[in-house]
Amino acid sequence: MNCKTAAILELLHIAADKSNVPFKPKGFRILSERINEIAEKGSVYITPRYLNENIKRQGERALDSGQTTISLRLDYVNLIARYCGYDTYLAWQKEWEKRHREVASINESVLDQCLLGCQGFWVSYAWSNKNNGDILCAPVEVFKDKGKVLCRLEGNNHVFEGALTLEKANLFVTLKSKKVKQMHIVFWIGYHFRPSVLIGVFSGVASGGNPICGREVWVRVEEKMDKQRVINLSECVDKRDLLPEQIVKFFRTHNENTIKITPLPTNCDWDDFA
Repeated sequence: MNCKTAAILELLHIAADKSNVPFKPKGFRILSERINEIAEKGSVYITPRYLNENIKRQGERALDSGQTTISLRLDYVNLIARYCGYDTYLAWQKEWEKRHREVASINESVLDQCLLGCQGFWVSYAWSNKNNGDILCAPVEVFKDKGKVLCRLEGNNHVFEGALTLEKANLFVTLKSKKVKQMHIVFWIGYHFRPSVLIGVFSGVASGGNPICGREVWVRVEEKMDKQRVINLSECVDKRDLLPEQIVKFFRTHNENTIKITPLPTNCDWDDFA
């Protein structure tokens, strides 16, 4: 059966959320067991590989190439639909089409659903360029305003704002402050409708005026962080609740997480590399 690409991916997300499992192979092993529990004995048996390869990966490749449908077994997608509370897959797709008319609107494409799913409160983690083990933890809010999905990152000295865009499964944002300072961030998101963690890279200009870039991590939180904080990794040895354990392991060394460019003389020619 030719299934609407965005519709079947969204249905698989719903199934994963219902089982409270991650949208990846490890989670699909549990999800396939849950789905097969409702199958009639001797009828069909859906495998983790089918969920990951035939639906998730084939669907994501199709979205990247602009392909609106993918071919799947009707009995398999019917089983997934039943697990999610629908009589048949066609019943789900009919409801999906009603909500997602194929017009250029922020509310109606799967790509924009990914953007809308980023709404909420986050904490941004990045290594300070001082190279002393400091981790900058800043509050972030993602929200919809006037047809765009915007984000606001609040530092101690600057408040940055910018619009989120999505291209080739990556989130892009250019954050600007009123004091001319700006930074650029790219996150890989895939086609997740409500990510809990975003991992990517930032680039900008350090206080001294030279280019700088490094790793950036956003973690979703229920309540907005009150203000930016600076936490040194050495403090986390005795106080393990200061930072999530995964963040401490991720930001182990300065060299792996931040790149600074040594300013060249004003000539900026090949002799400067000598």
